[in-house]
Amino acid sequence: MSRHSRYWMLPAVCALVLAGCGQPTGRLNAPPQGDAEHRSELQPFFTCQVDNAMMADMTISDIHFVPHTAELNSLGTARLTRMAKVIDAYGGTVRYATREPSEDLVNQRLAHVREYLTTSGVDAGRVDARVAQAGSNFTGAAEAIEATDKGMASTFGSFESSGEDEGEGQ
Repeated sequence: MSRHSRYWMLPAVCALVLAGCGQPTGRLNAPPQGDAEHRSELQPFFTCQVDNAMMADMTISDIHFVPHTAELNSLGTARLTRMAKVIDAYGGTVRYATREPSEDLVNQRLAHVREYLTTSGVDAGRVDARVAQAGSNFTGAAEAIEATDKGMASTFGSFESSGEDEGEGQ
């Protein structure tokens, strides 16, 4: 490397470092209860959409708890805090979609969810929490597996011939 190019390299590196030290841009995907530094003006519109989705599917899962405990983590407390406002207004059932094999831990988590919601101001008579699949009407696992095995065609009638009317219309 020549001596002359070394003198130009130092100012070029300094200019690149200073160019990267600008103000961050605003976030469009700020969470409803988040502590984003730069909130978007569109956030109230997205908050309504999130609340509508939460009313349709009031679900929590294992990711909302500290692993191997019944304690809610920060994601779980944020979700239930927001859900408490919806449940307080309309009532409902919180569905807990879980793969946890321990029945005792599942029952402890459900009790903790009920306790958290009631301490958040929700009337205990307006809320229920139970194990159920997300978005279901309390479909059991065996029923869901059976429905998946049948496929969509069985929902609207079988496309398979029963064998009795084969040959008709020929």
